[in-house]
Amino acid sequence: VCSSDLEKITEEAMTSFRTMPDDQLVWIFNLWSYLGLMNSNGLPDIFHKELFEKLSRVIPQRISRKPENWTMMSVSPLNMAPTPDSHMAPFIDQILIQANLDYDIERQNSDGTWALDWSWEQDNPEAWAIAEKEWKAHLAIGKLRILRSYHRFP
Repeated sequence: VCSSDLEKITEEAMTSFRTMPDDQLVWIFNLWSYLGLMNSNGLPDIFHKELFEKLSRVIPQRISRKPENWTMMSVSPLNMAPTPDSHMAPFIDQILIQANLDYDIERQNSDGTWALDWSWEQDNPEAWAIAEKEWKAHLAIGKLRILRSYHRFP
């Protein structure tokens, strides 16, 4: 991708971000996308500042405070601050972060994986049998990295 294409895509993403009302910035994939953009190498400082100011204001309000809502695709404390040095970590109640760590540790299966909270087995059982193992591995690696970053490796 050439730099002019990246600049155009970045401008389009920022236009979308600027025009999205705070109360509509709730979907986990939007939040992850904007956090990813904010962490991009070479992002102009003005865009980084704009993303940081809005996300640090909005994300703490969106964090689910109920453990039963801390799914893979929820606005949970650890999904928004997967490491202590994450941009959003200072804006999230540290008690919630520790509770989310405890929650994840308690839910680890004896084989070292975590249960998936979604499935498409009904659509293609044979493919799901393979994909489920891969997704569990992906989830386990991610959770173990988070636990290690917070010095809570089980």
